[in-house]
Amino acid sequence: MVKVKTYPDLFTHRRQSVLPEGVQTLIHELGSKTALSSGLEQSVAAYRLALRELEPGLIARASPEIREIGGLAGWRKPRMKARLSRFVRQVRAPDCNWFLLFHGSGYEREYAFRGLDGAPQSGFEFAAIIFRMNDWVPQVRRAAFDYAAQYFPKTAPEVIEQAAFFLFEYLSVLSRWDADARKLAEDTLYQEKVLSLVAARLVLTTNGPVARVLRLACKRPGLDHFIPELAKNAKSAAVRACANDMLLHGRTKWPEGYKRVWINKVAGQSQWVPDIRQRPLGITVDITNVLHRAANDGSAHVRRVVASFLITQLANPQEWHREIAARLAQDESPGVALRIAFYFRKLQGG
Repeated sequence: MVKVKTYPDLFTHRRQSVLPEGVQTLIHELGSKTALSSGLEQSVAAYRLALRELEPGLIARASPEIREIGGLAGWRKPRMKARLSRFVRQVRAPDCNWFLLFHGSGYEREYAFRGLDGAPQSGFEFAAIIFRMNDWVPQVRRAAFDYAAQYFPKTAPEVIEQAAFFLFEYLSVLSRWDADARKLAEDTLYQEKVLSLVAARLVLTTNGPVARVLRLACKRPGLDHFIPELAKNAKSAAVRACANDMLLHGRTKWPEGYKRVWINKVAGQSQWVPDIRQRPLGITVDITNVLHRAANDGSAHVRRVVASFLITQLANPQEWHREIAARLAQDESPGVALRIAFYFRKLQGG
């Protein structure tokens, strides 16, 4: 897990904050100006610009902090609903609705969504929409979905890609939204233009859960024709290993939550295991070239994939398989050498 950088909390009781001090100050100033007409538009513009500094993966932790620092906590009675939002509209600062999305009142959040005009400008704002599509208030979820249906098709692929690394996995833990909202979010994330940017980022990224992101990004076939490039040139050994495994086996696999497996129904014993789904690759693969190249990879992680693949081919051994296995038998990695030793024992034993 990537360690989240924290900062001193300047305005609340928290000891630490995931928001940089400058962002905290802007949020606090904006919260104090929502009751004033002077300087509100400038503060909103600075606030939205500051959101571009935030990682989309911080949305769940940053949301309550923005609410508290900005003075947006508190529940409003139905007869007082949207009083602040109506005032903001009167002073012609509609972008302030991007601030009010974090309000503690569901009435305010719903009204903020109804007043949003324009697509998200940063990965954090895009993640905030997804976050509110899973809001605990049904009316807010509906308003967020209506907004997303209108503006997600107009959102720049670069903005979506900024949040994609986080959202590929985050979508699987959301439970309040319905099938239509999930389909809209996945259709947006799995656009070909977005996936091409994701592939370019996977080539260069070396930290974080990059292999898991690759598996989840391959849930749909839009990334298939990028897999050979990732298998060959990705800087992360985990990405190269995952991509080579896909090419050698001609399929992609990804986790789709968990499923219950019975160990002993009579005794009522069961366990939850990952529900692994798979689909065939939509590209033609030259297995010979992939094996020879992967066997010479500088990472033992990738060479282990080759050794494991050779074991799966014991029912139909080829002479050139033995040549690759003989080369890997002297591998400096114990994990590779032990697999090849097992391969030869099975081969000799028939």
